[in-house]
Amino acid sequence: MVEIKPDLDMWAYVEMFGHISFAGHVTSKPVGSFAFLQVDVADGNGGLAFTRFVGPSAIYAMTPTDEKTCQRIMADRSMNPLPYIPALPAPQRENFVGRAERADRSDFDPEEVETAP
Repeated sequence: MVEIKPDLDMWAYVEMFGHISFAGHVTSKPVGSFAFLQVDVADGNGGLAFTRFVGPSAIYAMTPTDEKTCQRIMADRSMNPLPYIPALPAPQRENFVGRAERADRSDFDPEEVETAP
């Protein structure tokens, strides 16, 4: 296994493939056995708006700068991260009888099956 050292720690303007760019505090973080960049995106008001983990191969260019410049860049932008969407619960299947299972039963009547409109 490759050892990943968190050695990157700077403010930068990050340009990604897909015409996405943002500015913030960039550090390297191990995620599993891979190195990702953690970008704490500036909110333009002196704070941080959200965090985004980025694979190094998704980055087109990265320009080192300072915090004040990152805040100024992001002050003119409206970037909202994706909302957290929890996983949906698994469907309950304990009382479900599929069409194939009904066809195998002797009391199955195909005329009673409801069809979609």
